[in-house]
Amino acid sequence: MKKHLTYSFLIFLLIITACSNDDEPVIKHVTTFEQDRFFIEPGESVTFTNTSQNGVSYAWDFGDNTASSNGNPIHEYQELGEFIIRLTATSSTGERVATTSTVVVGQRWALGIRVETINFENANGAPWDDDDTGPDLLVGFAKASEADRIPLINFGNDYVPEDFPAGGILPPELQILFTDEDWQFVMLDNEPPLYSPENAEEMVLFTLNPNNILSEKDYVLGSGVFEAESNGFRLLMLFELR
Repeated sequence: MKKHLTYSFLIFLLIITACSNDDEPVIKHVTTFEQDRFFIEPGESVTFTNTSQNGVSYAWDFGDNTASSNGNPIHEYQELGEFIIRLTATSSTGERVATTSTVVVGQRWALGIRVETINFENANGAPWDDDDTGPDLLVGFAKASEADRIPLINFGNDYVPEDFPAGGILPPELQILFTDEDWQFVMLDNEPPLYSPENAEEMVLFTLNPNNILSEKDYVLGSGVFEAESNGFRLLMLFELR
């Protein structure tokens, strides 16, 4: 009888132990974060928001040899390149789970051009073309130091107000890097022979630094736009951060 009671007691302990293990909650931690910017320029910052669950400590690696243990850090990048951000969360039991994302620190590359409006009269108050058919529009841009050889884009002939805005994505050979210096953007009224700037009349000339001018930027898609406006002419330049 004693032997039977001993076996019964052992079985009871095993059942209790098993039930205790089954009832113990399993805490799973999830590592996630959000960022407000994916494309920036040198000197700009990215704000990171930690959305992880059930972690007790967090370690950020920003990919540029800097790190942080703050919950929701703001980090400024100075160098060009694509950087991998890694957030590692540690649970109360010492388990570590990491997740990653990227940020591109780029420069401005010309992507598209659009003429919003033009002045249909020259400085003398006369139409650009003697036959009053509207100007034949050439548009170009280049570094100010290379303004004597600006590549020109033929927008078309006999423009009237209803034709604007006009423009689009640039051909690959004109998708060039905007260096940090003055550039010139010109509109010409084309005259025969076609595409010859020597036979064209300058309508307007803008001189500006594309990197310093006030711009609108999409920090998620990595694109932006700046504009130049004077005397009834308005030009938009689309750029991409690469």
